[in-house]
Amino acid sequence: MPQVFIRRTIHPVGQGAFYTEKFYNAKEEQLYTFVYDCGTETAIKNMEEPLSVQISDFKRNLENQAIDLLFISHFHEDHINGLDELLKNTHVHRTVIPMLSREVIILNRVRNLVRYGDEARETDSIIRELYYGQDDGEKGRFGDIIAVSPEQAGLEGEDSTNINSGEWLPKKGKVLRSGDSLAEPSIFWKYLPFNSISASDQRAKDFVQQIALIPGVFNSKGELDVDEIVRNKRDDLKKVYENVMKGGNDNLYTLLVESTPEEGIKVEPCPQCARCLYTGDFEPDADKNVWKRFTVVYQNYSEIGIVQVPHHGSKHNWKQALLNAAGCRHYFISAGKTNRYHHPSYWVVRDIQQASYGVSVVCEELGSKMQSDYWIL
Repeated sequence: MPQVFIRRTIHPVGQGAFYTEKFYNAKEEQLYTFVYDCGTETAIKNMEEPLSVQISDFKRNLENQAIDLLFISHFHEDHINGLDELLKNTHVHRTVIPMLSREVIILNRVRNLVRYGDEARETDSIIRELYYGQDDGEKGRFGDIIAVSPEQAGLEGEDSTNINSGEWLPKKGKVLRSGDSLAEPSIFWKYLPFNSISASDQRAKDFVQQIALIPGVFNSKGELDVDEIVRNKRDDLKKVYENVMKGGNDNLYTLLVESTPEEGIKVEPCPQCARCLYTGDFEPDADKNVWKRFTVVYQNYSEIGIVQVPHHGSKHNWKQALLNAAGCRHYFISAGKTNRYHHPSYWVVRDIQQASYGVSVVCEELGSKMQSDYWIL
């Protein structure tokens, strides 16, 4: 008789990401909930937004229980702008975020404010709450904060990060190295995170140095003046942003996580497909070290059965080595049915299909939802 029943859902939210796992005991009593990202930029005229529909559906069966574990991959609007709605009348026990440098946090905040204006105020508040804490010292709606450091176990012969120089945030909460698992013994499950940020990336540092020369961007306390940025500085900051990024990919980091049973645990109907890798907007070739670091954390990547294609199927975030698999493998892509980025890339989908693996594009249509069930025996 099954001891634990697991339902994994890739929610149809369009150009965004909202992935959940719920664990139940044999009596169908909910034991545990996991969420990875919650956001989208897809909206349908004259209809309830697809993300709101999916959040309501998820919370309907949540009853009065909290979300046990929330992972936030990165802080682009389309991955976090649903968090306020998700956490309304709901709290989180633990939230896992990537440890970031001060400069990367500032670049992310300004990027969102420049691109989305007033609409980004809520997500900016989320970033400030998670990385700078609350004034009253309480845990707040995100519960205990766990920051995944770019430092990692098992990386030999090369110091790929240097988090001892500069200011890395958050200051509070527990720090977990990339590759160190979060084990959940009560459900025979664990989560294995990887912070892909490169401490040597100069773009964010250059960006902060240049915007500091623009009057009014920082207030007298050295903090970003959100009101001034939204009202008067968006054009100036956009020029600096474009100059620094030079049209390149701005995915400076992503927090990946493998969801997997504990060693020795028997899972049916497919042990390999019970293992899932969520990749956010991972950029495998962001620098010379990031793929090496990935392969150290996920040494058994070929044995993972379900893999999210990074960054909505963008060709700039794709790598042939992501096709490495032994046995079952299915890929999923979260992308809007029509989106300004033309995601997913034809070439990415073709690569997967030519390798004879399955691929699902989960868009805003309800019928595209990807849901799978597993049993721990």
